[in-house]
Amino acid sequence: MKLTGKITAINDSLYRFGKIWLDEFKIAVNSKNFSELQPLRQNLEQFIDRNIVFIDNMDDVGNSEPIRKAELDILQFEKTTVLPKFLVFETFDTTTTDEQITEAYKGMMMTTSQEQEKLNKLYSLIDAYADKYEFPKPIE
Repeated sequence: MKLTGKITAINDSLYRFGKIWLDEFKIAVNSKNFSELQPLRQNLEQFIDRNIVFIDNMDDVGNSEPIRKAELDILQFEKTTVLPKFLVFETFDTTTTDEQITEAYKGMMMTTSQEQEKLNKLYSLIDAYADKYEFPKPIE
């Protein structure tokens, strides 16, 4: 249960980081000042890196390896697929056209379905693990 609690907390934090970045992104689009996006992405990247190491070093208990590996898959996806999409916006400035912003945003949003598939897989594994070991399922 400790494993699933930690993983749930990590994913809740990923969601929160994403929300904060999107809130700042909205301001950046309206002002054409994208400079505040970089520190937010860097904080997220550091969080992801720390948690890749943390999850990778966790001990598997009661056949929890598939859950741990699914979480590592999510974190690696965030690092190699999502973060580079964020990075694109850091190159934008007042000369960036709305069309360029829209295209970059579309590219970023295309990753959300893949991300959701990975999360759904993880949630299914956690639910099956909870059923097998008879403990409460995390609230999604």
